[in-house]
Amino acid sequence: MSGKKERITVSLDPGVAAELKGAAERAGAASVSEYVEGALGARMVREQWLARWRAAAGDVDPEALAYARRALLGERVEQHPWAS
Repeated sequence: MSGKKERITVSLDPGVAAELKGAAERAGAASVSEYVEGALGARMVREQWLARWRAAAGDVDPEALAYARRALLGERVEQHPWAS
């Protein structure tokens, strides 16, 4: 990221703020700002990739997406023709 920084203010639930501070510390970030910048940067990259993918391939079938979510969460799933 660039060297010049812009200060912005966000309001968080106290519990979320405490979790954020802990996550930044556990990650070894120099500051909460550094941690948030890294997390947001990663999220923006994923969103840009997903937008390019959707532009090329179209939206994901909702049934296939639900199946993938269940499978990734370790739930029992039935085999579907498009999942083989």
